[in-house]
Amino acid sequence: MESKFISTRKHELDWLRVFAILVLLFFHTGRIFNVEGWHIKNNEVSGSFDYWMPFLHSWRMPLLLFISGAGSYFAFKSAGSFLIQRCKRLIIPLIFGMITVLPLQFYFEHITEFSNVWDVYKSFLDYFPFYNGVMNLYHLWFLENLFLYSLIALPVLIFLHSSYSAAFKTWFMRYFFSPVAVLLVPALLILATQIILFANHPGRAFFVFYLCFFLVGIIFYCNSEYSSSVARGRKYFLGVSICILIPYILYYPFQGFPYLFGRLPIGLALEIFVGWFWIVTIIAYGQHYLRNPHPLLTTIGDGIISFYILHQTVIVVIGYYICQLQWSIAAKFLTINVLTLAFCVAFYLLCIRPYNVMRIAFGMKLLPASTSVSSVDTR
Repeated sequence: MESKFISTRKHELDWLRVFAILVLLFFHTGRIFNVEGWHIKNNEVSGSFDYWMPFLHSWRMPLLLFISGAGSYFAFKSAGSFLIQRCKRLIIPLIFGMITVLPLQFYFEHITEFSNVWDVYKSFLDYFPFYNGVMNLYHLWFLENLFLYSLIALPVLIFLHSSYSAAFKTWFMRYFFSPVAVLLVPALLILATQIILFANHPGRAFFVFYLCFFLVGIIFYCNSEYSSSVARGRKYFLGVSICILIPYILYYPFQGFPYLFGRLPIGLALEIFVGWFWIVTIIAYGQHYLRNPHPLLTTIGDGIISFYILHQTVIVVIGYYICQLQWSIAAKFLTINVLTLAFCVAFYLLCIRPYNVMRIAFGMKLLPASTSVSSVDTR
C-alpha cells in the first residue's frame, strides 16, 4: 500500500540544481583550454586549468545525479505515472537533442570533413548514434543514463513510498545520518563498486558510479526529519571537506590528468571521498541558506534540462570562433561563458518557454490554457 504522496518541496534542491548546471558551463568551457583533448581546442592551452577543474569534476556530475535522485523521490506518485513522466522529460528531449542539437556540435568538431552542416544530415545514420562504430551521445549521455537509473530505482521508490518502509526509515536513518556515517558509508560503498568493476568492466564501473549517487539521493531525502538534520552539521562537514583536500592536492603531482577512471587506486579513493564530502557540505549549506522559494526559480526551474541540452553545443560553436581571435586565454574563457549563458537563457525564454511544441521537445510541462507563462508551476 502506497503512502500519501510527498509534496513538500525542498527548495535547496532547486537552487543547487541551477548551481550544478552553471558549474557544468564553466567546466566544459574550461575543457577548451586545459591540456586534455576535447571536441575543440584553443591553440594555446594552460596547465592552470588542471588545478581547479579536477576538483569540480569530482562532484559536479555526482551532485547533479544526487539531486536528480532526490527529485525522483519527491516526483514519484505511482509506478505508471512516474515512468510516463520520465519518458516525457528524458526520452523525448534525448531524441530531439540527437536530431537537432548534436549534429551542429559534430559538424564543428569534424569541420574539415564537411563542406557545410547539412552534409552531416545527409549521412546522419553514419554518425548518430554511432561514429566509427562507437556509441557517442556526447553530453546527452546524462539523459539516457538518468532514464535507465529511474528504471533501476523503481522498486526502491515503490518501497520507500509504501507503509512497509516505515521501520526501515526509523532504523536505518537513525544510524545513517550520524555525521561520521553520512560521510563514510556512501563513499566506501561507491569505492567498493569501482574496485570490483573498474579493472575488467570500466564501462559498467562508470554506469554504476553515477547510479550510486542517484540512489543515495533517493535514500538521503526519503525521510525529511533526518535529511533536514544535515544542515546542523554544516561546519563539521566543511572542515572535513577542506581537510580531505590536503592529501588530494599533495597526490596531484604523482598522477596524470586527474580524472576518475584511469588513475591509481589511491587517486580513485581520494577523488570519491573528495566528491562525496563536498556534496554533503554543499547540501548542508544549501539546506541552511537556500530553504526559501524565489520567483526566479519559477522562471528558470523548468528550463534546466533545455539549458543542459543546449549548453555544450553552444560552447563548441561559440568557442570555435572565439578561439580564432588573438585574445588571452582569460578573455576567451570569460567571453565564451558569458555568450553561452546569454544565448541559452535567451533561447529558452524566447523560443522554448512560450510554446508548447518546444516545451514538449525539451521535456517541459504544457502551458495551462488559462495560465500565463509567468505563473507556470515548474515543479
